[in-house]
Amino acid sequence: MCNFIAKVINVVYPCKVPNKTEVVKLFHKISIVVFIFFGLTHSAISQNTYAALLKERDNTKKAEIGLDLFYHFRKNDFDSLKFLAVNLLLDISGDNSEFPRAVGEMALGAYYVQKGKIKEGIVNLTKAKEHFETSGNLTQTSEVLMELGNSHFVSGNYEQAIKSYLKSMKIGARSPDKTLVYAAKIGLGQAYCAIGDTSVGVFTILQYKDEVVNAKKYESAANAYATLGMIEMDRGNMELSQEYYQKSIGFSKKTSSKLMIANAYTNQAILYYNMEKMDSSLLYFEKALRLRERLNRTNNIIESYFNLASFYQGTEDVDNALYYYGLSVDLAKKGGFHVDEIDALMEMKTIFENRGNLKEIYRIQERIDYLNKFVSDKKTMDDEILDYAAELMNEQEDIKEEQKEKSNSFVWLLLGGIVVLLIFGILRKP
Repeated sequence: MCNFIAKVINVVYPCKVPNKTEVVKLFHKISIVVFIFFGLTHSAISQNTYAALLKERDNTKKAEIGLDLFYHFRKNDFDSLKFLAVNLLLDISGDNSEFPRAVGEMALGAYYVQKGKIKEGIVNLTKAKEHFETSGNLTQTSEVLMELGNSHFVSGNYEQAIKSYLKSMKIGARSPDKTLVYAAKIGLGQAYCAIGDTSVGVFTILQYKDEVVNAKKYESAANAYATLGMIEMDRGNMELSQEYYQKSIGFSKKTSSKLMIANAYTNQAILYYNMEKMDSSLLYFEKALRLRERLNRTNNIIESYFNLASFYQGTEDVDNALYYYGLSVDLAKKGGFHVDEIDALMEMKTIFENRGNLKEIYRIQERIDYLNKFVSDKKTMDDEILDYAAELMNEQEDIKEEQKEKSNSFVWLLLGGIVVLLIFGILRKP
């Protein structure tokens, strides 16, 4: 085997994975950050039907039904978001029409971003945010800010993504839904990782993992463990990495989300690859692609193409690798997914460098240079972003110091107990 690269998260990590003959380099990109946050606080399957929405004439009730359907469609029937948005935006008039329109804008924005119309999606999401802010709806404001963070993230604007996530958490802390205090942390952590602040990113993700596991949020727990599996693989800790991936798969099976099942297939494929069970690995990468195609999720399809290309590159089937990298590039380019396009182009460039194809190398590098103009660099980060990092690392040091003090206290208590027993024993001697 040679180089293998898998996407299981929307953040790049250079990972070194040892096998029997050599060290295999892995980049992981987990397709779980984007478009998962609403599932954290609204996991119940919708009890309202689309027919009920069409019949309802009261705008406030219509908006409430629309929200319920929105959360359901995002996980189970993504294309229906388009029809929901059209109804809420075009079939609304009279008093109290702003709330249902805002829900419609949110639904349309989420749909556009997933379909690759990121700029249009951000416009719709921003309109929804402005209404929710004006009306004092803290819950919906926090949630739509997370969606804006996701949108900036997939286009490579990590600075704006981090700002949106931080604002979402700040507003979420004042909302009735206390899960919104931490719901954005997995996206936030991955955004910090993407700009190179791995320590801040990992610590943030660990905080998120503890919260969602304790809250029994299965989809979010699956996401968190998959991320940790990727991180441990990056560190070369294959045994712990496989344990995390298995836990992720286990939590995925507890959900009804087809998207989570597709992610579980990807995680299983990576496990099989690391076990050198190539036929099984390929089977599960292909199963993930077929399910994502049925779900019509553009970003996830891009990632599955990348995974298959990486598999073939890792098994030295270079022609198939180039074919699937090409599919990934074309779909990413069409949708404006800059980071995904750069990732695939970088791997294609490596292949052409090995072949000595200078014409293709120059063409690809020119495109990469152009795309890098849209991707945030750590050097551009402002004080708000750096302040969070400093605050979090101070918090981590405080935790370490507290654990050290507890450990020292335990030692002294133990020694004290031994001394007491010795004295007691001496006094009891005849």
